[in-house]
Amino acid sequence: MFHGSFCIEFVIILTCSVLGWQCSDSCSWLQEEAGYTAEVHAKPEFHGFLIGRGGSNIRELRDRTNTRIVFPGVNDADQELITVVGKRENVDSAVKDLKSRIDSLVSNSLCQLFYGYLQSE
Repeated sequence: MFHGSFCIEFVIILTCSVLGWQCSDSCSWLQEEAGYTAEVHAKPEFHGFLIGRGGSNIRELRDRTNTRIVFPGVNDADQELITVVGKRENVDSAVKDLKSRIDSLVSNSLCQLFYGYLQSE
């Protein structure tokens, strides 16, 4: 799990890297924890299913993979972009799981559309 000061230290690391400064040893754990980022795209109408009731699905995935999974905010330009941050092997595992869930949602949506089409004939 991420440390309580994650956001502050993450900003410090980003600022240090942008300015070309060396990060202090006290935040080196964060470079290991959040050293890798991956992106997954899913239609916004799937986000609620991925997140689950009360956040249960996404919380379970975050806890199991020890990653940070960020869905787009209302004002974000790319509403399909989901960002996963953490150690590479953890991120890869979370991305694999998310893609599997998205594929399942897409398949179910296509089946429902096709079934609805057949019913209307």
